[in-house]
Amino acid sequence: MRQRKKYHTSLKTVYSLGLETLILPPEFTNTIPASTIHGWRHDFNIKKQYGQEFAKQIDENLSDASSFLELSSDFDRKIIFSLLSVKRFLIHQLSKNGFQKLLRNNKEKTIQFIEWIDNKTDIGKSKISEYVGIGRKTISHWKRQIEYTCHTSTLKKCLIKNPIQATKHEINVMKKLLTDPDKAHWGIPSIQGFAIKNKLCVFSISSWYNYNRIFKFRTSINRFKKPVYKPLRASCVNEIWHADITVFKTLDGIKNYIYTVKDNFSRKTLAWIITKSVSAKSRMQTIQMAIEIAFPENAGAVRLITDGGPENDNQTIKNFIVDAAVHINHQIALKDIVQSNSMAEATYRCMKSHFLYGKQINDTNELEKYVAFYLHDHDFVRPHSAHKVYTPDEVYNDCDPRSVALKPLYRQAAIERIESNKISGCGIC
Repeated sequence: MRQRKKYHTSLKTVYSLGLETLILPPEFTNTIPASTIHGWRHDFNIKKQYGQEFAKQIDENLSDASSFLELSSDFDRKIIFSLLSVKRFLIHQLSKNGFQKLLRNNKEKTIQFIEWIDNKTDIGKSKISEYVGIGRKTISHWKRQIEYTCHTSTLKKCLIKNPIQATKHEINVMKKLLTDPDKAHWGIPSIQGFAIKNKLCVFSISSWYNYNRIFKFRTSINRFKKPVYKPLRASCVNEIWHADITVFKTLDGIKNYIYTVKDNFSRKTLAWIITKSVSAKSRMQTIQMAIEIAFPENAGAVRLITDGGPENDNQTIKNFIVDAAVHINHQIALKDIVQSNSMAEATYRCMKSHFLYGKQINDTNELEKYVAFYLHDHDFVRPHSAHKVYTPDEVYNDCDPRSVALKPLYRQAAIERIESNKISGCGIC
């Protein structure tokens, strides 16, 4: 016995509504017996089916689908799909709240669009507003605001229709308080409390924020940043030196103090030693080493920048400076000058964070080897970011980074790169 085919209920509904030519492909409809189709069209009674109370709603939706499919061209259907996609895209990119905020900020155009759609179709404003995502009461409120615009009101709202709005006097009081330079460091809640206390105007804190948002009296509370001073920059080598000290603890538990003297212009470390104590003698030793390298003829002048540490600010260093063969202008950072000793500190920070902390340094001897390697690499091998292609030692020995023009090199390399890529086959294009 041949087994009877079982058809999906949706097929019966489609045939009973006469939509089969619009939805189903001919190669499928030709396989259905004519008697079966006749039964679906004449004997299929929706009222006898379970859930028939939803039949009317389903019929309306299917009717809408039929109308959509019967549009004059595929172009019309594509337009509708595009509009739906635009809405989904905007909601996805802006979020639902962001999309509604966009409509609220352009409420007049939104109302005009809804009115235009309502005039062109019989959908109804409630359905349109529901689809747009704005409540019907909100749409009506926006429409009243537009229709009853009042030019005598600071909010452009009709004073009779919106009597709760702030008066011109109250708005002026808000503006005066929020723009007062003496209260620039006050928060809006403090200003609200001041206004109530002195009986200037009485509003809730939310109203203060709302009116400030509308009129933009104050975009944000003034946040004053720490003054930024012009950094110390020498115009030539041996004009400014930086002397500093840092501590590094080896695995044997010994604290080692690294002393350096650095040239400001070239960023080269002129002298360094490692000791196990903080002393003026060690500081004096590094300064003397730097003088012997920079001023072999014992003639010249230099500006020495240090911090206020005990190894720098003491009578021993003062006596050394007085008796030195070269003229030394000793200045303490953040005391005699507004600038800090950051150039020396930056070297220590990079040396420890980028190099020493990644090593297993057992004792002072190993530390000396690693520090010697790092400073040699820093001064003689690695080009410094401030000197383009030159190392600190090259700049110290009269190489001028300002003479290096990189843009022509970039352009020439780009031309050669383009030509090389054009003749290289990728196997695809």
